[in-house]
Amino acid sequence: MRYGWLLWLTWLWMVAVGCSGEKSQGPLDAGSGTGVVVADTVAFADAGLEAAIRTALGKTEGILTGEDLLSLTQLDASEQGIVDLRGIEQLENLRSLILRDNQIEDITPLALLAQLQFLDLDNNIVEDISALSALTRLVLLILDNNQVEDITPLLGLEELQTVELSGNPLDEDSITLLRERGMEVHWVESKVDVPSNGEEGGNIDIVRGVGPRILYYNGRNLYAMETDGSDSVELAEDYGFRWSRFEDPEWSPDGTHIAYWGDPSGNDEILVIGTGDGQPVNLANHPGDDKEPSWSPDGTKIAFVSDREGNDEIFVMNADGSNLINLTQHPTKDHGPSWSPDGTKIVFVSERDGHVDIFTMDADGSNQVNLTNIRAKDYQPAWSPDGSKIAFVSRRDGDYDIFVMETDGSNLVNLTNDSHPDGHPAWSPDGSKIAFISRREDNDHIYVMGADGSDPVDLIHATWVRAISWTADAARGFAGLAESEEQAPAFFVDSNLAECVNPVWGGNGKEVTEDDLLRVTHLWCNGRGIDDLSGIEHLKNLSVLDLRRNQVRDISPLADLDQLKNLLLEGNPLEDLSPLASLISLSNLSLGGQAIGDLSPLSGLNQLLALTVSETQVSDVSPLTNLDQLTVLNLSHNRIGDISSLSRLSRLFRLDLNDNQVRDISPLLDLMGLLDVKLKDNPLDERSVGTGIPALRERGAVVVY
Repeated sequence: MRYGWLLWLTWLWMVAVGCSGEKSQGPLDAGSGTGVVVADTVAFADAGLEAAIRTALGKTEGILTGEDLLSLTQLDASEQGIVDLRGIEQLENLRSLILRDNQIEDITPLALLAQLQFLDLDNNIVEDISALSALTRLVLLILDNNQVEDITPLLGLEELQTVELSGNPLDEDSITLLRERGMEVHWVESKVDVPSNGEEGGNIDIVRGVGPRILYYNGRNLYAMETDGSDSVELAEDYGFRWSRFEDPEWSPDGTHIAYWGDPSGNDEILVIGTGDGQPVNLANHPGDDKEPSWSPDGTKIAFVSDREGNDEIFVMNADGSNLINLTQHPTKDHGPSWSPDGTKIVFVSERDGHVDIFTMDADGSNQVNLTNIRAKDYQPAWSPDGSKIAFVSRRDGDYDIFVMETDGSNLVNLTNDSHPDGHPAWSPDGSKIAFISRREDNDHIYVMGADGSDPVDLIHATWVRAISWTADAARGFAGLAESEEQAPAFFVDSNLAECVNPVWGGNGKEVTEDDLLRVTHLWCNGRGIDDLSGIEHLKNLSVLDLRRNQVRDISPLADLDQLKNLLLEGNPLEDLSPLASLISLSNLSLGGQAIGDLSPLSGLNQLLALTVSETQVSDVSPLTNLDQLTVLNLSHNRIGDISSLSRLSRLFRLDLNDNQVRDISPLLDLMGLLDVKLKDNPLDERSVGTGIPALRERGAVVVY
């Protein structure tokens, strides 16, 4: 679920016994709910949450009772578009809860789930985790890819053993605090962190155009890239705002400013960065929360969302923050404003009719009209540059897809219509293309497609992308958009590898040296077409290396990278694993999709905590016998029959043996910590099915076969 540790991010630990919650295969007509108990019936504030609960209970229709909810001990509510958790506190007996891949910000209702032992909140927008301090029975917590900056609420959880925190704006000091309390913490930054050369910002004198750019925010920093996905550069790092939030960034029409929202004073504010100064200006400056800025086409006004009058409303103000006006003035939530290209109208999202719909209004707030008016969620509208169409996101076809419609709500067309969640449409300046974010292969990808949905192209991927904006002409006044002459290809034979290293080596105005390359500790080169690793041996301080989905056959240049802890090699045609034998510091190794059959080079990697060897020709796992630190082992889709050598892996709690030749599972009965076992597509013998699996389940393991 990603830049970072792919294996860890696909962790699903189901601790409890009892009702098992299979993930919903589509939206259910479950009602919006109220999150209250009425007599003996219950309801929920979020329809997606209610649908997941009904699926887990096998009760897609009818009244839910308190007794129903108390029967649930585990729930999978992932990828349900959940925003509001109110009502979940009624599931008092939950021991295992999966909420990954939703849009959850407030987790306060979880504080009352006192029985929880396993909680997965991967890929949400959680910042405040103070509610978790009440969950004193938590053993395993997954918080990857959120906005958590303060981990102190976890320090008092004495039962907590393992925490996943990759992709959060944390530092080593925070991680050390948890580790000092005996917790096993997995944390990989969502991108490389290269030390600066002591030059933090400074005024930029030249402000001139550099052509079209796509702006995006990955949850940690602000980037601009060419419209083909090349030359992605950091903007905010050069101003010294590494850990600021840059939510919903949007170019000004002339490309000289970026508006966004963040929380510099403890509450959300509308801020603007201008070229040539590098300091953000707080425009709204109010104790309420202000969000989602949208420039008017002439650049003189900004529409935005504020709760300063008690609930979310659409406001407009001058670009300097003056003359603020409430446009919607309605008691329900209004959000997501986007201007028409002539500046006479604003499209927005409202929940006033009992569901989430797309509305338009005149720029003064009059003539508010519901365009979609359907039970499914419609949101994130964006007006086309010629004013004829509105792109938006809808779940009406069962998944989150990009749609377009006429400005009166007619002629709806699904442009993406795939099984992946798609969102945040952004028109190209000429209206011929639409950029959007798609959640695929456990990462956020930025795609560009034709305005009719044709020819989608994958530009870039990251652990998390929050929003995108497209401008006709960005301003070079933003440090980082200035063209750089410093390159690092001389060290590398493969130009694709050089291009992967170039943005992160950190030369910053001087000729690159080998010392510069020593400062690179994390490198993400997933899907770059790399076939030759020669030169990577110069990156001697690499700790994390992602080489998934390339064409690498020879990994001998990795042999001397003795600082490597996390190595991802899935999807490469590897021929020989022997260079891995010297990488004794590895704690996470991922192999897969190769014709390898001999695992003996791994036999001495006794610091490994997580190992994936999937979709290979492996039949003999005896080289793994002494890897007694392993906690997670994925051996799916191989030719393994004999698993007796696994009986010594006493720390193992997750094991995937799907699609092998296993008949006898008795060696697993010695693994008392085993909690999650996958055995699908194996010719299990009668004793394994009749005795072994029930024995594992009796002691609390979840076994799927």
